[in-house]
Amino acid sequence: MISPRRDDEIGRDSTPLGYLASLIGPPEILMMFSGLALVVGGFALALGFRTRIVAAGLCLTLIPITVTTHVGDMGHIGPLFKNLALMGGLIHFTVRGAGAYSLDGQGVKAGDPTAEA
Repeated sequence: MISPRRDDEIGRDSTPLGYLASLIGPPEILMMFSGLALVVGGFALALGFRTRIVAAGLCLTLIPITVTTHVGDMGHIGPLFKNLALMGGLIHFTVRGAGAYSLDGQGVKAGDPTAEA
């Protein structure tokens, strides 16, 4: 059973692994870089540009965010599973690549076994 937070716990950092982000660098700068990577990568993935590389990069960006922010905090169980589902979809695009209607698939000839669409 999940109990609500008490008033004295609201100001505290409730993520048990949140300190790991400060080992890499200042969390504020890491947050800006990860946000930029997610926005640029999201646009590239939506357009189908370098789909496999972009999907792998987005997945690698989500791993530290998920570990440092959502793991161990029962209040973040929904966002934890959202990130896990996103990682599953990104792994799919990393393995399978883009479809025929993507920028990656525009120059691919039908039936070409060497194509990487």
